[in-house]
Amino acid sequence: MDRASTIRTGLPINLKDPLEALRPLHRRAFIVIQVANRNAERADRVESANVQERLEQAFQTHLKRTGRSLAMNNDEVLTVARLIRRRLRVQAP
Repeated sequence: MDRASTIRTGLPINLKDPLEALRPLHRRAFIVIQVANRNAERADRVESANVQERLEQAFQTHLKRTGRSLAMNNDEVLTVARLIRRRLRVQAP
């Protein structure tokens, strides 16, 4: 027996391959659980990417609306400034 093996309850367990100690049915169940966990992790990554994409789209939409709003406000401020200048010229003696 090499150093990577140990004896527990009378069965040799190879520490390099712990699945070897499992019965075939248990080994299959363990592998199925691992595959299910990997699939769940993959689904989480996909959902995370989808959420990020939706957030980026919402941000871009908000940014465009803000830019348009600022442009409209800028136009209004310039118009008011012109009206004030005209009014001041008219009132000047």
